[in-house]
Amino acid sequence: MNTILIRKNIKKLREEYPLTIVQMADRCFMNERNYARVESGESKNLSVELLHTIAVALGVSILDLLPQESINIKNVTQQVRGINNTNVTVNNSHQDVKKTCILLLEQQKQALQLFSESILSMQKQIIDEYINRFNCTKK
Repeated sequence: MNTILIRKNIKKLREEYPLTIVQMADRCFMNERNYARVESGESKNLSVELLHTIAVALGVSILDLLPQESINIKNVTQQVRGINNTNVTVNNSHQDVKKTCILLLEQQKQALQLFSESILSMQKQIIDEYINRFNCTKK
């Protein structure tokens, strides 16, 4: 996972909000210097917990912090959102309603399966990066 691109995304989103580093540090319950080190890359700690805290502070999903090319998970997320926003015209018959519900559930099942596969891929990348960074071995 490219932490440089993640840091750039964080800074870009913060500036779009717009928030200063001081305001962002307050929202993340950090002091200004430590937060600035996160964005600049001086701090090597980009844990999932920290990314979650930053995402909440920005009012975005943790997936929005990830670079587009790292994982195709953003596309999956957009597909899931698209399914949830699908407008369906339903006749009043019970059978039509049932068929439509089954169709929507099937689409959501497929989207969740893609999402699950993407999450597993992301977890593998994080574990591999951790192993490489700290010279660990898999058990």
